Amino acid sequence: MQIGDLVKSSHDYPYHGGRKGLIVKTNINMWNEETTPSGVLILWSDCEIETVYEDEIEVINDCRDS
Repeated sequence: MQIGDLVKSSHDYPYHGGRKGLIVKTNINMWNEETTPSGVLILWSDCEIETVYEDEIEVINDCRDS
């Protein structure tokens, strides 16, 4: 996963199900500790910004350098 990737929430519960967004920051240490998986900052399509674990999202369209 990298900055600019289009992602969707992989959660099945109603609040998160089907949300789409862009990765704006990667390799975030959750709770100020190095964790696996690491955190990523997402700008969701509803303009909410949220930090989630990498395993809570799926890449829809990855950003590739031209």
